[in-house]
Amino acid sequence: MEDRLTDLSVRDLVERLATRSPAPGGGSAAALAGAMGAALVHMVVELTVAPSDPASAGTELTEIGAAAATWQSELLNLAELDANAYRAVVQARRLPRGTERERHARDVQVAATVREATRTPLATIRAAKAV
Repeated sequence: MEDRLTDLSVRDLVERLATRSPAPGGGSAAALAGAMGAALVHMVVELTVAPSDPASAGTELTEIGAAAATWQSELLNLAELDANAYRAVVQARRLPRGTERERHARDVQVAATVREATRTPLATIRAAKAV
């Protein structure tokens, strides 16, 4: 079983990105970059709010901080989903294709996993845009 990307140290994650392994790849890296962007937005909110007076944040700033925390979590989840989706594509491409029936089954499975794998990058784009 693969380690969860979010459980790796930054060094281990970056080193894993540099390997021939199909996952994590660009989609996961993009989602992680988006999560870091959301974390930075959240950091700015935290730095703006006076620790002794949380009410100083005001409603708008509080909402921005909460949204940033939500997007941060969502983008971390999307990084995992992207890696898992691409692993499924790789597995489907490795299915046997010795007979016509195997080729057909493989083609159906590849098409299904590729279609599913496109959903996560689209969700990542939407989340990053929201951040």
